[in-house]
Amino acid sequence: QKSKLELTQQRLQKVTDELDQLNDVHDHELNFETQRHQLQKLQEIVADIQSHQRKSNELSKQQQSLQKWLDQQQQLIGQAQTTYDDLKDAYARGEIARLVHQLKPGSPCPVCGATDHPHPAPLPKDDRVVLNDEVEAANQRLNQLQREQAAKKSQFDDQKHQVNEEMATINELLVQLSKLMNVDLKTIDGATEKVRDFSETVNKLRQDLINEKRQTQELLIAQSDLKQRQTEE
Repeated sequence: QKSKLELTQQRLQKVTDELDQLNDVHDHELNFETQRHQLQKLQEIVADIQSHQRKSNELSKQQQSLQKWLDQQQQLIGQAQTTYDDLKDAYARGEIARLVHQLKPGSPCPVCGATDHPHPAPLPKDDRVVLNDEVEAANQRLNQLQREQAAKKSQFDDQKHQVNEEMATINELLVQLSKLMNVDLKTIDGATEKVRDFSETVNKLRQDLINEKRQTQELLIAQSDLKQRQTEE
């Protein structure tokens, strides 16, 4: 009978010792809650960074499309400028030809006023007559293309400014994240990886805490049973 009592006491002491080792469960729980809140804050910052990155990427894609349009528009403007210059030149030569045709010996030149015309400008070889309306239409076409280009260029510059703002915000968030994690984070991928690692650490803390609580509960039940048995013995 005495041997059973001693055995019970030994078991009780062992259970008590194990419980003493688990007395810091409360501290572990406080530490876990601190780390969990920290993780939540870090994940929110990473989510903000990723949101700004998506917006920046979308704006960059729009910029690429606009740049392509601007390049094509510049070609059209170059062609329109050439057309306008050619028509304006042809119209001017036509006007000169008309004036030459009207020149009469002894009559003053309507351009320079001279009454002697030893070397009048030669008449154009082609019969193509360019009207002033054609020149004006070409000029309007050129102006229209230039206005369209200016509007798109303004849009392009606005988007570039927005991209710069998004990147500045991302950098600020990376600095904030670096301070919270006490590491130097330069890239979004690096920040995401660090937060992922921290998340795994917090998940391990959670599982360890669950195991400690379960062990504590089991030991408390065992302690209660042993104390009851000790009394009966």
